[in-house]
Amino acid sequence: MPMNWTPEADAQLLLLIIDQLKAASFNLDTEAIAFGMGPKCNKRAIQHRINTLRKLNEEAHPASTEEASEATSSPMKRKPGRPRNTPNKKKTKAQDTTEEDEEVLLGVVVQGDHHDGN
Repeated sequence: MPMNWTPEADAQLLLLIIDQLKAASFNLDTEAIAFGMGPKCNKRAIQHRINTLRKLNEEAHPASTEEASEATSSPMKRKPGRPRNTPNKKKTKAQDTTEEDEEVLLGVVVQGDHHDGN
């Protein structure tokens, strides 16, 4: 079903846009808006009208304002993970015995090279 754009729908759209801008830490320049509205409008009148429109919107659509505020909230950030454990510098018993065996074998080969059978 196509959207029926009424003055109420326009007001709701503008309020949702303002809410998203606030969620992004964007401040409205109400003084510039008042200047654009004409000489009879001032900064305070703009702020008051936005608040009035918000209240009217909340009364007319209480569920939609809750959904919109939940949708605009940012997701929670992940907590940093624990640092990885560094590997131990201690050698296991199996590694120690194989290194000792290799040293013994190297010693036998070295001793055998020094003695000529002649």
